[in-house]
This record gives sequence, structure tokens and C-alpha cells, in this order.
Amino acid sequence: MFDFLKPSKWSGEQVSVRSTRTIARDSYRLQAENCIKAGNFEAAEGHLQKAIEEEGSAPRTERVQLRLELAEVQRKKAAPELARDPEGNVQSKRAILLAAERTVRTAIEIATAAKDSDPGEFVVCMDALADVFADAEDFGAVETVQREALRLGASLPHPDLGLIAARTQRLAVAIHHNGRPEEALKQLTRSMEMHERRYGAKSLEMAGVLIDCGAIFRAQGDHERAGQCLQRALRIHESVHGLDSLETFADMQQLARVLEESGDMDGAAFQYERALLAKMRKLGFGNLEEIAEMQYHLANLYIEWGNLARARELLEEAVGEFRRHGGPRAAVAFELLAQVEENLGHFSLAVDAMEKAGTAWERCQPARTMELIRNLEYRADLLDQLRRTKDAEWLRQKIAELQTTMTAQAS
Repeated sequence: MFDFLKPSKWSGEQVSVRSTRTIARDSYRLQAENCIKAGNFEAAEGHLQKAIEEEGSAPRTERVQLRLELAEVQRKKAAPELARDPEGNVQSKRAILLAAERTVRTAIEIATAAKDSDPGEFVVCMDALADVFADAEDFGAVETVQREALRLGASLPHPDLGLIAARTQRLAVAIHHNGRPEEALKQLTRSMEMHERRYGAKSLEMAGVLIDCGAIFRAQGDHERAGQCLQRALRIHESVHGLDSLETFADMQQLARVLEESGDMDGAAFQYERALLAKMRKLGFGNLEEIAEMQYHLANLYIEWGNLARARELLEEAVGEFRRHGGPRAAVAFELLAQVEENLGHFSLAVDAMEKAGTAWERCQPARTMELIRNLEYRADLLDQLRRTKDAEWLRQKIAELQTTMTAQAS
């Protein structure tokens, strides 16, 4: 099938060149694979581009695969809003995804150029193009490409049920984003049935479809069915990946939001607390600031729900980490703690928390003068309630001085 494998067509020197290129190509691909595992997508992109430069007379299938691998790396590289290319230049997410789209289109040209082209190879390229469009949130293009991929994939001699199920799932998500949720649910139901036949009811593939179903039900306001889907996905991820996995954590958060929106505050609180515990067990002492952010967010929810005691516990844990870093984040967290203490009737503790917030604002001067003035006004009011009038008066004098300085600077 592949003419380049016939020895009679190659001189000894040509075979040597080809072997050298093959070795170099394999080496670059291996280096790219290692970079992908390390999360260094910029370096992986560079290695794959070098592998493409060394492809020479490589088989069509390998040339197509190299470009699909490159496009996948470019998609991963585009995950943050800004990234850098191999030369260190800043690129936007849109620019990187446009590069990924060009890469896939080149793969499509190679896949379809030969007389002995493989239709299955072309369909796989269409899937990759749909993934790029999905990342770019061009769901009209995703729908068009996936419909064509489904049509062509179903016409292959031995269609892969798993691939058809995945294409149907991507099509359903695109239809949902294009404003047709009822049609999207019909497609997702079909996809779910195929996933169950192909992988089983408790497979990771099934969990992915359930999460998409949950999102669509939630968008429709059907929180009951959204919760049922997310509960099933959560059980699958817990069973396969464990309680401390990122997948389980994401499910807990999604389920908590659905329960919160449905008015089930106890259920939402339970899931948020589980998610917080999972994150603490996962991160340990590795990223205390991320844990503090979760505690702060959950404390806000407890305040809304009227559970001030639990909100206070969470804030007391969070402010310690925020204080270590300082800045506006610490100031805002201390002020929220002060409001909780005041509502609980702990006026002295509220003053203490506001003083710590004021210290944080003072370290942000002169940019945060207005925030500092508001902090001082709040503290003065609290001191009045504690009958500490002299301390309150001193703070108001400080406020007047700050306002005078601001006026002078403005003029």
C-alpha cells in the first residue's frame, strides 16, 4: 500500500536520510508527549512543529495524526485567556484557536488529497475541527460540522458506536447553545442510550453525558431533573476517581448550585461543605489561598441563608490566609467578618476586625483612600455603640484629614 516501504525505490543514502528523519520525528513526538504530561503546552507545540518539519515522505496517516496532535496541544494552550507562543510572544485565546483551526484544515487537506484517502480519517478530522469551534464558542459551526461528521460516520463500513455517541453528544450541546433546548435533550437522550450500550451505565463516558444533561435541565429551570443527572455523574466520578478528585469536586459544586437555585439550602450547604472538604484534602497545605477563597464564598452563602455562626467560622479560617498576603482581599474579608460579628451582637470583635481591615487598606495607599475612609466611618459608628466616644472622635478627625489631603491632591 505504501510505496516508500519498497526497498527498490530507495538508494542506500535515501534510506539513511529517511531513517534519520524518522528517528528525529519520533524523538520530537516523545519530547512533546513529555511536555504535555508536564503541562508545558508551549514547548509541546514547538516539538510537534519540528516533528512536522521532519516528516518528509511519512505515510499520509502519520502526517494527519501529527497535525491532529498539534491542534490538540494548541487547544490546550488556548485554555487561559492569554498564552505565549514558542518565541515568547503573547497570544490571545482567539489567535491560538485560529492557529488550531488552520492546523486541522491542513490535516483535512492531507487526508482527502490522495486517491486512496480513508473516509474514516476525514471524519476524525471533522471531530477535531468541531472541538476547536466549541472552544471558540462558535456553536453554529460546531452544529454544522458535527451533523456532517455524523452522516459520514454512520455510512462507514463498520461505524464505531462510541464515536457516534460522542458526536451526538457534541451536537446536542451545540444545539442547546444555539437556543433549541428541547431538540438538544432529544439528541442527548439518544447519546445516553448509545453510551450505555457501548460503555455501560456507570462509565466515565456516561458521566460526561449526564453532566451535559444536567446543564441543559438547569438552563430550562428544571432543577429536579438537573439534580438527578448531576447526582448520577457524581456517584460515577466518586466511584472511579475517588472523593478527592477534581471531577468529583466539580460535580459537587455544580450540584450545590442547582440545589441552591431550587431553594434546597440544606442540600446545597451539604454539597458545598463536601466540596470544601474534598478541596482541603486534595490540596492539603499546597494552596491555602484557594481554600480560603472557597471558605469566603461559602461564608457569603451562609450569610444569605441566615447561618451567621457557620459564616463566622469560615471567615475566621479564611482571613488568616488572606492576612498573610495582605492587600484589598484581606481588607474585604475582615470587613465581612466585622459585619457578621456586629449582627451577632459582638461589637468589640467587630471593631477588632475592622481595625485589621483598616490596616490592610492603609498599606494600599494612596490608591485605596476612599475604602479607608469608609472603614474609619464604620469603626467610628461601632465605637459610638460601645460608648467609646473619644476613640470615635479621633477616627473622625483622621477622616477629615484624609478628605483634606484628597481634595488638595485633586486640585
